[in-house]
Amino acid sequence: MPLVEAVFANVHFVALVPIIVVLCVLARKNSIRDVFLTLSDNGAGWLLMGMKVMVGQVSAMFTVLCMYTLSTNMAMGNGYYTVTDCVKGSHAGVHMC
Repeated sequence: MPLVEAVFANVHFVALVPIIVVLCVLARKNSIRDVFLTLSDNGAGWLLMGMKVMVGQVSAMFTVLCMYTLSTNMAMGNGYYTVTDCVKGSHAGVHMC
């Protein structure tokens, strides 16, 4: 089994390097100012920057809250039920997962 894992790890690495090289060569280049200071909604139509940020962060908030609750309940020994409830979308302590 370790031999198979080593082979697949090497295959992943060997396949990843050309993909990264191709993306770096063919990707559109932008200036540092455009990358970090120019904000665009790409035609989504959101009027307020705060609303854009809040909508974009919702999925990250749910993930963090759910993983925190899962890890807490796993440490307490009742993780199985919490995992199944999170998969069903009905629990996670704050009813967000």
